[in-house]
Parts: sequence; C-alpha cells; structure tokens
Amino acid sequence: METRELKARLRTSLRAARRALSTDERRAAADAATAGVLASAAWRAARVVALYQAYGAELDTAALRAAAHADGKTVALPRVDAAGVTLRIVAADTPLVLSAHGVREPADDRPTLPPGQPELIVVPGLGFDRRGGRLGHGGGHYDRLLAGLPAGCRRIGFAYDQQVIDVVPTEPHDLALHALVTPAGWVDCGN
Repeated sequence: METRELKARLRTSLRAARRALSTDERRAAADAATAGVLASAAWRAARVVALYQAYGAELDTAALRAAAHADGKTVALPRVDAAGVTLRIVAADTPLVLSAHGVREPADDRPTLPPGQPELIVVPGLGFDRRGGRLGHGGGHYDRLLAGLPAGCRRIGFAYDQQVIDVVPTEPHDLALHALVTPAGWVDCGN
C-alpha cells in the first residue's frame, strides 16, 4: 500500500477513536498527560515553550499553558496564515481569535517568537509511535514549523493512549519527536 493511502486510512481510524472518547475520559487523559509533562526535566528546564490550542477532540493543553505562565515561562501558540505557521507570544489573559479553519489562535498583532526559540514544543497529532513518528492531519503545517525550529528544541508529542500505534509511516521530510507523553506516561523516543 502506498504511504499516502496508508496515512489516509490511519487518519480516518485514529480520528474515530479519538472522537469515541467521552468528555470525562478526555478530561482524565489530559490531567494525567499534563502531570507527565510537568514532572519532566525537559519542561522544568525550558524557559520558552510552544504549545498548541486544542481543537475538537485533541488532548487539551489548557493546564500546561496555565502552569507555564505560573512558572514564569514565555508561552507561544501557533498562528496559521498565508505565509505559513508562526509562533506568537501569549500572556495568560491573551484572548484567542477563531481562524478560518475553526481553530482558536493568537491574533495577528501578537509578537512573533524570536528566532532561536522555543526550547520545548508540545505537538499535537493524530497518531504517534514510540520511535518518535508522528502522523498529523495532512496539511503539513507542523512539519514545516518543526523544520524551522532550533536544533536544541525538544519536540514532545502529547496524545491519548489510543493514538499510539506500532509504526507511523514516515517520509523524508518528517522530523522525529524526542518524546511522547500520554496518560500512561513519558516515552523517550531516543532521538
């Protein structure tokens, strides 16, 4: 089977598995995975973190954002526009606007994160494997964003246990994650 076809089939089944989770299951999973990130040395060491704003049934990052602000970290969220994805600095009380894709994101007037940052990025996706493979939604936005980050930035997948599969089909442009955090715990991907 061709890689594109395999990815499309995986996306369909992984979306369905994620949508099948109840609100209580999603909340409990977010709490457990958040605890795993907050307990990590990578999180504690990072002064500048990039998160994502959960969309649909994605694992919620609201508690990570609150903890980062409480710890005095600089926090950035992605904004998608015609030029691609930029990371915009947000404060704890920064209102988010609804994008054309239905995702809440920082307004265009928010400052862009300077080059050389962040030190850690928490990454969404539809599927992940324990070797650092990540299956996104298919638009390539995060692939391009990750490719432009500094070499020392830790790439952390954040997912439900149901999103972890044996092997994510990858292509040459795909960057492996350094770690994966699910409600079951922290997985060092060896990258």
